[in-house]
Order: sequence, then structure tokens, then C-alpha cells
Amino acid sequence: MVNGPVQDRICTDVLCCIIFFIFLIGMGGVTAYGLIFGNPSLLMTVWDYNGNGCGYNSSTKDYPFLYYPAIDYESLK
Repeated sequence: MVNGPVQDRICTDVLCCIIFFIFLIGMGGVTAYGLIFGNPSLLMTVWDYNGNGCGYNSSTKDYPFLYYPAIDYESLK
């Protein structure tokens, strides 16, 4: 048992590693595309039920913070 319990070992994870690196390159491309052609600040803007961004739209420019009311879930049933 000089070479271990199995004599003929092969690496089986090479294909998975190549697929993973292709995935990482693709995700990097999607991220770059989103940063170049998109607006990442929209992800951090809080939106109300009418689609108005807090401090983002002209109607909510003077209101940079959103108020979340307490919802009575028992009355919704």
C-alpha cells in the first residue's frame, strides 16, 4: 500500500473547475454590463407601493426617508 488504497487515481474535478471558472467569468461580465449600462443606486433606493423612490422621484424629493407603518396582520385574514 505504498500508493494508497486505490492504485489508479484520477482527478475528476477538473471539468467542474473549468465550468465554475466559466461561470465566474460570465458573472463578472454581467456585473460589468450592469454597472456600465445600469443605475446601481436604484437597488439601494427604498420604493413605496406606488413605485415612488424615497428621495428619488420629484414627488418624494423632500422625503429622503420612508415610513413603514405597522400592519395589523390579524385584520388581513
